[in-house]
Amino acid sequence: MIEALSDSTIYMAFYIIAPIAMKMKPEELTEELFDYVFLGKKAKNKLPASAEEMRKLFTYWYPLDSRHSATDLVHNHLTFFIFNHVAIFEKKYWPRQLVTNGFVLMDGKKMSKSMGNIIPIRAAVAQWGADTIRFVTVSGADLSQDTDFNRPAVEGVIARMKFMKATMEKYAVGKDEGERDLADRWILSRMHKRALAADEMYSKFQLRELALELFYNTFNDVQWYLKRAKEPKLREFFEIWVPLIAPFMPHYAEELWEELGKKHYVKESKFVSIAPLPTGDKKKVDETLEAGEDYIVQVKEDISSILKLIKKEKPAKIELFIASGWKRKLREIAARERKFDTTMKLAMADPEMKKHAKDIARVLQSYMKNAGALDKTQSEKFELEALESGRKILEEEFGCPVSVSKEEGAAAPKAAFALPGKPSILVS
Repeated sequence: MIEALSDSTIYMAFYIIAPIAMKMKPEELTEELFDYVFLGKKAKNKLPASAEEMRKLFTYWYPLDSRHSATDLVHNHLTFFIFNHVAIFEKKYWPRQLVTNGFVLMDGKKMSKSMGNIIPIRAAVAQWGADTIRFVTVSGADLSQDTDFNRPAVEGVIARMKFMKATMEKYAVGKDEGERDLADRWILSRMHKRALAADEMYSKFQLRELALELFYNTFNDVQWYLKRAKEPKLREFFEIWVPLIAPFMPHYAEELWEELGKKHYVKESKFVSIAPLPTGDKKKVDETLEAGEDYIVQVKEDISSILKLIKKEKPAKIELFIASGWKRKLREIAARERKFDTTMKLAMADPEMKKHAKDIARVLQSYMKNAGALDKTQSEKFELEALESGRKILEEEFGCPVSVSKEEGAAAPKAAFALPGKPSILVS
């Protein structure tokens, strides 16, 4: 009699040699043969001719690199899996890694025949494609949690895949020619930063976070870039992005790789499935440039919120006011002291800042509400240059003139509410 969890926990070792064993006679499958194949023990009797090939296959493929199973099997099957490997095999053949994952739900509900919410894999692949199913399932939650196969999300993924493919075909098939402008450098900075982080995230199976960064956030970046770039240049971008997304979407990535001219029959190139994972170039990461674009995006979102709040679809004019220098100085003191009373006392002792005594308490209170962000103060020059750089896109977005000016000397009372990193916005 064989205990139920003994042979089933080492069957992956048998699968390696199964194609050969299935062709052998039953009387040839002796204990002596398996001792040689799995343990390397010398046989007293003559072994079948295929024994050497079986041993070679086992030592080539073992140990297994990663064993994936459900969390509910930790207390039985996976525990026996470890016990039996340790009991039977040499240490060098012990499993290198165990990964547990949750269940797959269907539109937020457990899949069940009685509920009629089970979709056969063949039907799902025919309807949405293997890569789409793979991506939605893996990206829906962290590995240890249940993930939801949400059909509206599937359609969203397909739409984004089509957009990225069309963008690549339009802007990346040829060479990136000409000088790179601010937008070109920004999109490459974002991509290289993600590549630098991806290797460690893949090794730690941080798949949900990777999916968010490599697919959804990258999609948003490309949309923004196409609005900003005068002459889009995306060849280098896609040569990095396609291999990074390949573990999630292997068939899709292979198709894009071929269109980039990177297939194996082209000189010095390979299938994306065997191409090395891009590591990223630190020299091409520009934090200041990225901060400037993030700032413009935030201002755009703030304007949209205001328009929604006042229920105004077509503004006549938008005015942006940059915070005064004394507010930045106050913020620097607050970042250093981290206490309201101490900061207030030091500010009032400053002759220049004391001129704004009636406003200091109000401004300081707003700083203290988000004390964690006090260290992230950009200069007045940074804000002015960023907004001037993004003024055109803001005008196109909202269909009206946009002006950028300093708080000092502004006639509009609204200007007084400008804060460092948060310009005051006046819509008319």
